[in-house]
Amino acid sequence: MIACAEDRSRRRCVSHWWATRVVVGAVLLPAASLQAGPRWMLIYYRQTGNIENADRRTIESHLFRENGTKGAGVGVTNQANAGFAIFGSTDVNGWNRINPLDPNNCGYDIRIYDPSTPTQQSPNFYWQNPAQPRFYSYVTQWLYVSDDSRVNTYPQTPVYHYDQVNGINQVSGLNPQTCVATTFTEPPGVWSDQKVMTTWSTYQAQTFVVPAGINRIISAQAFLTRTDGAHFTYRASIRQGSPTGPQVGPTVTSRDVVSVEFKEVAVCWAINDVAVIAGQTYALYLEAADGGGFNVYGTNADNYTGGSLYNGPTPRPDQDMLAVVVGVGYDVTPPTISRSPASFTRNVMEGSNLPNDSFTVANSGGGLLDYTISDNANWLSVNPAAGTSAGESDTITISYNTSSLAEGPHTGTITIEAPGAANTPQTVVVNLTVQPSPWAPCDFEPDGDVDQADFGRFQACYTGNGEPQNDPACRRARLDGDEDVDLNDFGKFQLCVSGPNVAADPNCAE
Repeated sequence: MIACAEDRSRRRCVSHWWATRVVVGAVLLPAASLQAGPRWMLIYYRQTGNIENADRRTIESHLFRENGTKGAGVGVTNQANAGFAIFGSTDVNGWNRINPLDPNNCGYDIRIYDPSTPTQQSPNFYWQNPAQPRFYSYVTQWLYVSDDSRVNTYPQTPVYHYDQVNGINQVSGLNPQTCVATTFTEPPGVWSDQKVMTTWSTYQAQTFVVPAGINRIISAQAFLTRTDGAHFTYRASIRQGSPTGPQVGPTVTSRDVVSVEFKEVAVCWAINDVAVIAGQTYALYLEAADGGGFNVYGTNADNYTGGSLYNGPTPRPDQDMLAVVVGVGYDVTPPTISRSPASFTRNVMEGSNLPNDSFTVANSGGGLLDYTISDNANWLSVNPAAGTSAGESDTITISYNTSSLAEGPHTGTITIEAPGAANTPQTVVVNLTVQPSPWAPCDFEPDGDVDQADFGRFQACYTGNGEPQNDPACRRARLDGDEDVDLNDFGKFQLCVSGPNVAADPNCAE
C-alpha cells in the first residue's frame, strides 16, 4: 500500500487508526499522520468525578507493555516539551500522577516520552476541567506495541465500566480563558461515580459481555479495600461464563493496595494472553494474594445490564463493581512478506543496458506490513524503496545500469525488511551474465564501425602513461590491458579504425 486506503471494517489506514480527528466530550484527540510501527498507544481514558477522586484534580496514567510488564521509568510530557519528561516518569508499577494546581487552568495535554525505546511519538491526550463546584480528574491507560497495525483500540470504549458512560462527562461551549462551560452534562445521576462498599468475601467478581471488535482482554482496574491502612495485593483472572467458569489465560498480581489511598489499582496481561469472543459473557475474578477476605466498592444501583457483581458465590444483580476492564482488537497473525518472483536470470551484451524489471511485495499475514527495500549492487536500483501493505500487492521497479560491467557473471541481491514480520528479511536475487560484444572493442557507440566519432570519445578518455582511467564510460579506451589510456592504447585504436559505415574487425586490438 503506497497510498492510503481505509479498511472500514477495522477503521484502519496506512497512517493507522489515529488518522481521524475524534472529539469525545471534553477530550480532543488530534489528527496525526504516524505510520504503523512501535509506539505508545492511548487505549483508555475517562473523566472521573470528585466523589471518586476525593475533590482532587489529577491525571493518572497507567502504562503497560505488550508483553504484560509495567511501563516503569517512562516519561510523561506534553506537546511543547516532546523531548523532556516535564511531568516526571512512571514508577515501578508503570503509574504516574499529575496534580494540576492552578484552579484557573482548564486544560493540559499529555503524551508519552520514552527515549529508551525506539518508538514513534505517542498521540496527545487533552485534559480539560470546566469551572464547576466539583473538581474532575482523568484516568488514562497507555499500551506500548511493537506493531500498532495489529492492535485496534478505536474508539477506546472499555469492555466493561461500572456506569457505562462512554469515556467521560460531556462538556461543550468551553471558554478557554475563563474555563466556563455553557453546557455541562454529568453522567447518569449527579453522583454517578459514587462508591458503595459491598459485602466482605474471599473473592469478588463482575460478569460482563465482550463488545464487538474486542478479542483480547489486556488490563483491569478495581477499587479494593480492607481496614484503613491495610496493605495487600490482589490476583486477577478472567473466567468464562461466570465466576466459577473455566479460567481464560493466566492469573496476574497487582501492586500493593493501600486502603487509605483510595485509587484504582491496575493489573495487566500480555496482549495475546486472554483471548475472548465478542458477544459472550466473562467474569473479572479478584482474590487477595494472601487468601484472606476483602471488600470491593460497587455502584448504588444496577447500572450495567450486561452482568452483575458477585460477593463470592452470592450474585448481586442490584449492583455492579467499581471496576474497568479494557480490551483491544488484536490480529494474532503477524505480517508476512510475500514477494514475487524471488529471482531473475538475465543476459545482456557487453556495453549495453538491461531493460527494467519489476517484482511485487505483499502482506500475506495479518496487520500492516511496513517494509523497506535495499540492494547491494551499484548497477541496479529499486523504486519505491519503501511501502506498506495490508494485503494488496505493490509493484517495485528494478532499474539497471549495466553498460560499464565487464564480461562475465554478476549477482545483485535486493533485500526486503519489515520489523515485526514473521519472515523478515526476504530477498530477490538478480543473476546477470554480461556476454561478449560482437563489435570492435573501441566501438564506443556501438554501431559496428570505428570512425571519427569513436576517436573523439577515445581522446576524451586519454590520460597518458601511468595515470589510471577509472571512468566506466572509458572502459573501451583501455585496449592494452592496463589501467591507463596512453600511446599504447592509441596504437591499438589505429589498428581498429575502419571509417564510417565500414564494419570493424572485432579482433582488431588483439
